[in-house]
Amino acid sequence: MKIAYLLSHVPGPRFYKKIKKAKETFEVSVIFRNRKAENFQTFFRDNDINKYELMSGDNQSQWLRVNIYLSFYKKSIAKLKEISPDIIHCGNLDMLFLTYMYKRKYDDSVKIVYEIGDLNKRTFNNSKRIDKYAVKKGLIFLEKKLFNSVDQLIISSQHFWDDYYRDFVSAEKTFLFPNAPEKTIFDNVKEIKKESVTIGFVGRIRYHKQLNMLIDAVAKINQQSNKHIFNVLIAGEGPESDIVKEYAKDFDFVTMYGPYNYDEEIAEIYSMIDIVYSVYDASIQNVKVAIPNRLYEAIVAMRPIIVAKDTKLGEFVEKNQIGFAVSSRLGSTELFDLLNRVYLNTDAMIDIKQKCNLIKNNYYIESYQASLIDMYKKTLQ
Repeated sequence: MKIAYLLSHVPGPRFYKKIKKAKETFEVSVIFRNRKAENFQTFFRDNDINKYELMSGDNQSQWLRVNIYLSFYKKSIAKLKEISPDIIHCGNLDMLFLTYMYKRKYDDSVKIVYEIGDLNKRTFNNSKRIDKYAVKKGLIFLEKKLFNSVDQLIISSQHFWDDYYRDFVSAEKTFLFPNAPEKTIFDNVKEIKKESVTIGFVGRIRYHKQLNMLIDAVAKINQQSNKHIFNVLIAGEGPESDIVKEYAKDFDFVTMYGPYNYDEEIAEIYSMIDIVYSVYDASIQNVKVAIPNRLYEAIVAMRPIIVAKDTKLGEFVEKNQIGFAVSSRLGSTELFDLLNRVYLNTDAMIDIKQKCNLIKNNYYIESYQASLIDMYKKTLQ
């Protein structure tokens, strides 16, 4: 049986975890566009899957520009006809439309699995602007129409279904697959004793204002103490990397780690970190309901995590007492006040590590991977 993954980007860790498990049972092909902004080398070194890089080159648009999309559309359709997959696993609305057209024109028997890593900010928002409201309604209409051909929806957060998809997708057709880490990788995280505390941001660099807010808070504390109480480690890359680099260049307590090989370096990175920073802009609707993989990584690495309050993520962290929630609003002193308290209260840090240790076995990806194969097989029935 054949599965084709259809993506408008290089598959990162979230998709590759599924691909790696799927190749044990199915013949796997990955059709993708290389935007030259991703650096997930583990995927490129995997010789057990068929990789088809149909286009390459950077593009700042959230959607492929029309001319590029049309070119990618034609090449993808041709490749899908050549592969003739039993299942097409596609990511995001632009690829769902392409998959829908292939099914409609060339292979009505193909099964469609549609995956959402984040809710589309164009559809999941409360904007009153006429232009944005019109785009929102148009995209919602399109997505609902395309869902007539979708056999299974994959979400990374249960709140995506609770707050959006439940209006037009049944619970039976929805499969929760959190972007959780692999036990074999995170078993290698070590505890390293250091004089200062390192706060780490790991992942795709966006929401630069909240990262700058962290740098400002740490600069103020270090200056008042006249020593480096805290250091900041920022690992990864993204659309706002250059903005953060420019802001951080004059602060010697900030280390810009840059891009990394996830499988080979992520355990080393978490070994350097004492506290995980995952504060995004909570005024954005998508941020309010997203559960990022930083949460699961922090749990299994037994690191306290700082997140944005007024979010589902913040509620989870506070309910389970595994970290802290602060305002993501610029000008707030909550982060500065928290870091002052954390530095003076080592018992709280130890208590959080113990709570993470009690629940971490529930948050490894291995708990979900077997169910993924069962879902694929059920879809084919």
